[in-house]
Amino acid sequence: MLKAQSIIHLDQVSGLNLNSQVNIAMIGAGNIARMAYNGCAGEKIVALADVDSNMFPSKLENHPKIHKAKRFTDFRVMLDKMEKKIDAVCINTPDHTHFVATMDAMQRGMHVCTQKPLVHNIWQARTLKLAKEKYGVVTNMAVQGHTYNGIEQFK
Repeated sequence: MLKAQSIIHLDQVSGLNLNSQVNIAMIGAGNIARMAYNGCAGEKIVALADVDSNMFPSKLENHPKIHKAKRFTDFRVMLDKMEKKIDAVCINTPDHTHFVATMDAMQRGMHVCTQKPLVHNIWQARTLKLAKEKYGVVTNMAVQGHTYNGIEQFK
C-alpha cells in the first residue's frame, strides 16, 4: 500500500511526520492479505481482524512484524477499541464486505486501501466518493497486478 507504486504516500496522510511510520490495521488477515502485508513492510501493523482466527498463526510465520499486532475476530470491535491508534486500514475481506468496512473506517477519519472490487453498485460508489470528500481521507482500490515491479516493465 505504501510502496512507490501506490497511490497513498506518507506526505498525503495528514498529521504524520514524513519520517514516521503509518499505523495500519488489516481487516481480513488471510489469503489476499499476504500481498498487503508485503506492501506495508515499512509501516507498523497495529491490529488484525478476521472472523477466522485460524488465519493469524498461518500469517505470523512469514510476517514476523505482525506478531505484536492486536487481534480481533470482529473488525467493528477492532475499530472501536483501536480508533485512536490507527492511521490507515487495509481491507482484505470477501467482496461483499468491502463497502461496509470501507465506509466504517472512512467515517472514523481513517485512510483506506480496499481490495477490488471496491463496490457492487453505483450507489455504493457515489456514497464512498461523498464520504471521501466529507472525511478528508486518502483512499485507494488495490489491484494486485499493479503492485508488483513487473508492471513497471510494461511502461
